[in-house]
Amino acid sequence: MILTRKGSTTGNLNILLTLAIVLLTTRLILEQLEKSRMVSPGSGVKWHRLVDMDEKDLQEHIDYFVEKEKEKKKGKEENKEEKPSLNSERYLRIRSIDLKAVIKDYDQKPLFIMIDDKASPQCDFVNRITLTNPEMIDLIEKNFFPLKISVDKVVNKTEYAFLRAYCYAYPLIVCTPSFAVVSTEGSYLDGVYGITDSGKLILLVKRALKKADEENQRKIKNEKEEKGDNEGP
Repeated sequence: MILTRKGSTTGNLNILLTLAIVLLTTRLILEQLEKSRMVSPGSGVKWHRLVDMDEKDLQEHIDYFVEKEKEKKKGKEENKEEKPSLNSERYLRIRSIDLKAVIKDYDQKPLFIMIDDKASPQCDFVNRITLTNPEMIDLIEKNFFPLKISVDKVVNKTEYAFLRAYCYAYPLIVCTPSFAVVSTEGSYLDGVYGITDSGKLILLVKRALKKADEENQRKIKNEKEEKGDNEGP
């Protein structure tokens, strides 16, 4: 029917209003069912945790890089005010972590890190819905070493080092939920934060796997070249 047709306008409006109420009610019911959905034990990703290490031992397994100051024009350095050296601690950034030394039960797979917060509704959705998707579980557990850091409690020194190295974390802000993929060599591959959809997270995982494979191929190539150089003519 057409709304402008004589004699049918009121009837059409009533039908549309009824449909709108039905759709809204259905949506609310589905949301409530989803929120109350119970996840059976073992149906989600089996996460690992980081053990708190002695600070001195931990630092031995972390590489840093130092940003270098750009070269200044000759003859002008003496006239400029002295600025903090970029070699100072405030400019140090973590580059990589020796995963084999820091993670005791590490199985030599790329890391799949999740930053979790029990007080976050998004984290709750991801844990109950996104990360209980069978395809998602299969992708993560077959191809990665799943690692979770919970920021709803005080993090230990090892967790803090990982936050600084790989995740969307700042001195006073940590984005949750946050995901990072780290290669077996301890280098950052990919990451994102705020995901609540399993489809998007699966895309991140597949993209990171491709990057990990590319890095592995480069490593094999470099090892072959080094071996050839050492053997000589």
